[in-house]
Amino acid sequence: MTVADRIPAAAVIGPSSLSLDLNAPRTYGYFGAHAEDFYGRLTFSWTASGSNVVIASPNAQSTKITFQRANTKPGDNFERTVTVRVTDGEGSAISASRVVTVFAAEAGDSLPPVCKVKPWLDICAPGS
Repeated sequence: MTVADRIPAAAVIGPSSLSLDLNAPRTYGYFGAHAEDFYGRLTFSWTASGSNVVIASPNAQSTKITFQRANTKPGDNFERTVTVRVTDGEGSAISASRVVTVFAAEAGDSLPPVCKVKPWLDICAPGS
């Protein structure tokens, strides 16, 4: 046996692109934190860049994050960075991030009805 230092690691699991229906005021995705090589009880802290973002459960391992349309016009897109900070019982902490691109549908684009309920599906991405 050999003694090795712990090397905590974390990753954000969730969609990297979302679609915003033509007249929808918002879209959302579900995000989770995957943590490795931590010790004891873990705590989570979610944040997102930019404005008009709502994090449903900012201190849970997984959460729903809602992205508001705001001034986004049809055909435009915007990016937000979703970040989670994971801390263990010994004070080890690490952050992980994922960039999420939100695409706003244009007039004439018809997203499948399922995209209103599951906007992260591949068939909801622009050009699909």
